[in-house]
Amino acid sequence: MRSKRHVLFLMLLVLIAGSLADAEACSSSWFGWSPIPGGATVLGSPAATANFTDLYVFARFPDSNIYENVLSRSAWSGWSALPGNGILLGAPAATFFGADLHVFARGADSNIYENVLRSGGAWSGWSALPFRTVVADPAVVVSGAELHVFATSTDSLVYESVFRDGAWGAWSPLPSGIILGTPAAIPGSFERVFVRGTDSLIYQSVNNGFGF
Repeated sequence: MRSKRHVLFLMLLVLIAGSLADAEACSSSWFGWSPIPGGATVLGSPAATANFTDLYVFARFPDSNIYENVLSRSAWSGWSALPGNGILLGAPAATFFGADLHVFARGADSNIYENVLRSGGAWSGWSALPFRTVVADPAVVVSGAELHVFATSTDSLVYESVFRDGAWGAWSPLPSGIILGTPAAIPGSFERVFVRGTDSLIYQSVNNGFGF
């Protein structure tokens, strides 16, 4: 009797393990690629961000303006231009900062510009951050009560501008290094920025709370 119970117990364990494996396989599956409604041809890479209700996708169109497409309640809005008549280069970056949605892009003068969707529902139009000539697209991250933007400048250094207390600060360089392309950044108690070096390796710089 004990032997039969033991066999039944092992069979039950096998069934449970198989069910868990099947569930894990299903939960980790990707759907196939499908186009976002709107039927538009865009330039460069998109940016995306979300709040608790809506998903926002941004991309640069052939007219050099940034357009948005919003997924709300399972329906896409279609593409519409952000106001401000911006002449923009490269790919945008976007994030929510509090209740406001901030979108950043490189202008034709190689400075970084932002367009802000206020919580009341109106876009601000494009306005320039403190001037710094950049050669690649921006990266943005929220760190506590601050908004940080990073971009690579003409000297191949990554620079940072911080929005705090309602104003943007001047650009300041991260530690020296010959950097290529667009940085990537993540928040946290130790903020990290990742870049590609001239040797095509990925490098990181860590903010320990007192600066990079």
